[in-house]
Amino acid sequence: MMWVPILFVGGLILIFLEVYLPGGILGSIGGGMIFASMILSYRYYPNYAPFIIGGEILLTGFVLYFWVKTFHTTRMGKKLILDQSLPSVESNLQKYVGKEGITLTPLRPVGIAQIAGERIPAKAEGMFIGKGKRVQVIGFSGKEVIVKEMKEKEGENG
Repeated sequence: MMWVPILFVGGLILIFLEVYLPGGILGSIGGGMIFASMILSYRYYPNYAPFIIGGEILLTGFVLYFWVKTFHTTRMGKKLILDQSLPSVESNLQKYVGKEGITLTPLRPVGIAQIAGERIPAKAEGMFIGKGKRVQVIGFSGKEVIVKEMKEKEGENG
């Protein structure tokens, strides 16, 4: 008869250990133990089983909610959760606005351009810019710069 609370508490402990030893096995066994405690509650306590199961569900939900809210403040949580932010892509691409370059691939509308000596993803302002065309960066969106084709000057061969 003591198996119901033992299985329930053991299942919760195994689910918590799953965080530190990932792989799915401990969490699956823990979930199975909690489920087994619910089934055994019907066998040993048929009159009280709905209340026991309801209590187990509420307690499991409360414990998991509390754990999710406080885990990131624990020493282990700080080790497991990445708190470093990556440099903004926008700050990296801002330096290209206004610069000129040349397309290394056709932009249909996305391709590669060489701007300020670097190969970077570029998106055509219109629908298509051919390979080897002079372009100017007019902005950026996401991980690519937006370019427009520069018109050839009178008398220039190119």
